[in-house]
Amino acid sequence: MIHGERGAAARHPGTTTPRLPPVRRISVADVRFAFGAGMADWRDHPLAGMGFGLVYSATGAVILAVLLSTGRAYLVVPALSAFLLIGPGIALGLYEISRRIERDEPITMPAVICAGLRHGGGQIALFGVLLLVICAAWIASAELLFHTLLDGPGPSLGALLRTVATTADGARYAVAGTLVGAVFAAVSFLIGVVGAPMLIDRDIDALTACRTSVRAVQGSPGAYLAYGALVTAIVAAGMAAFLVGLLVALPVIGFTTWHLYRHAIG
Repeated sequence: MIHGERGAAARHPGTTTPRLPPVRRISVADVRFAFGAGMADWRDHPLAGMGFGLVYSATGAVILAVLLSTGRAYLVVPALSAFLLIGPGIALGLYEISRRIERDEPITMPAVICAGLRHGGGQIALFGVLLLVICAAWIASAELLFHTLLDGPGPSLGALLRTVATTADGARYAVAGTLVGAVFAAVSFLIGVVGAPMLIDRDIDALTACRTSVRAVQGSPGAYLAYGALVTAIVAAGMAAFLVGLLVALPVIGFTTWHLYRHAIG
């Protein structure tokens, strides 16, 4: 494996073509192995993992409190769901922990906390901005859907849930919101499942990382679908515990994503 490469280019007469890293096909067995390795990293470094999980949970709690206090309860579900999309950015330090374990390098708090500054930090920051744009677009779409299809169940979350459960308009809103959210989640997963840890591991540009991630998923759709289902189940369990479960869910997913990346990229 080549490290420290700038995602650069093989030069041809009159043009420049990016040299994309090779990707390997992976299987569901690789997903199981990555999950086991991620759990091992979690058991070895639970406090560091929970530190990142705490930041994630606390941010989600702040978003929830702001929406409820400003009478925008109708955005609670889409906003918290969209918030999950920035998980790969928050998990950068977790990738760095797994990277250092793998290379038998010392794990220090400054190195882990400042993982986003690796390779200068510019391309990692650009990737983070992209995730934020996707997150903002999801929330804006959810608000547009609400005002177009519903706009009137009352200010409380309970009123909205009753409308969704008991009216045709509410059912249409729930279906449309789920489909739109699935599109944004799929885009985030496509570019982030391999792209995020790759930006920590290699000195490449964000576009190359995203393109490589998409190629990896395209090459092994069944395995990544299985991993997406696993992530969904872990996150749902964490959310069900009033965000406290994210203290464990985020680090487990972060560590596992690193090992899945290592299986996928040659």
